Amino acid sequence: MTPIQSWEAPPAVCRPSFATPRRPERSTRGGEVARLFRALGVGEPLPWQVDFWDVALEQLEDGRLAYDSIFGTLQRQCGKSLAVLALALHRCVAWDRPQTIAFSAQTGLAARRKLLDDLVPMLRRSSLRGAITATRRAQGNETIEFSTGSRLDV
Repeated sequence: MTPIQSWEAPPAVCRPSFATPRRPERSTRGGEVARLFRALGVGEPLPWQVDFWDVALEQLEDGRLAYDSIFGTLQRQCGKSLAVLALALHRCVAWDRPQTIAFSAQTGLAARRKLLDDLVPMLRRSSLRGAITATRRAQGNETIEFSTGSRLDV
């Protein structure tokens, strides 16, 4: 009988196979998104989410975002929806002028459910509830309006 081979524990943090590296000489607003994520009451962000926000929100010297498009591809159930919703919320509550964010999913119904059935209750339970001024549920007009004048639409 052969003894069972011992296995090596995986590293605590897995690095992505392909990713734009963080440019440490640039400032980033990623930490603001991480704080907002925590305020939602859903726990601590995952390491990949923090890395994603830090790179996505790198700023040039004049304050503009360094990247005009960001993409992330991960397997199911890794926290993509929460990462994107936290980023969208950040745009809605932390920018100096009103933002209009469009949220989509596989279908309009899936996007509607994610926004109204998942995000709205999460926001209403969190310390961010005061930032919401209106929630519209009418078919084709689903939106969350914020005190900053921003909107998150399906």
